[in-house]
Amino acid sequence: PPLKVDDVQPYTLVGRAWVPVSGEVTVDKVLHTVTFPVTHLSVYTLNGPKPQAIQPCLDTTRAYPVPWKPGSGGRFDSANACGGGLVFDNLTSEAAIGIYSIQGDLVRELQVVGGDNGCKAWDGRNAAGRDVASGIYLAVIKGGGCKAVKKLAIER
Repeated sequence: PPLKVDDVQPYTLVGRAWVPVSGEVTVDKVLHTVTFPVTHLSVYTLNGPKPQAIQPCLDTTRAYPVPWKPGSGGRFDSANACGGGLVFDNLTSEAAIGIYSIQGDLVRELQVVGGDNGCKAWDGRNAAGRDVASGIYLAVIKGGGCKAVKKLAIER
């Protein structure tokens, strides 16, 4: 439903929460303006009575082991979680992971579904099924309206 002008409320971002602005709020329906006191430099929004909170849904996402040394037999070899390989965990129930070369070329896409239980492993192969070269890669993780970037390193 459309927002009613009488329900408009300014909010400011404090940490990760939207907090109503204190003080007198004036809504001018003729000039289409909202006036309220600003006490400090911040992020402001005009919302209805119940704004959406910012969701820290990917703040705890991890990628390990880094560096990844497949077949080394050491502590940086494949992690056993999620089927082995380079592991992404603490993911949202439905997420997409794009793995990019440091030059920005898409190497591989992985889809996370509810049955993955927030965990997905990358086998170190590109979209054509070939092993990627040693180097630095970036994983862009998107899910639940959030986005995170993780730096990966592979040593072969």
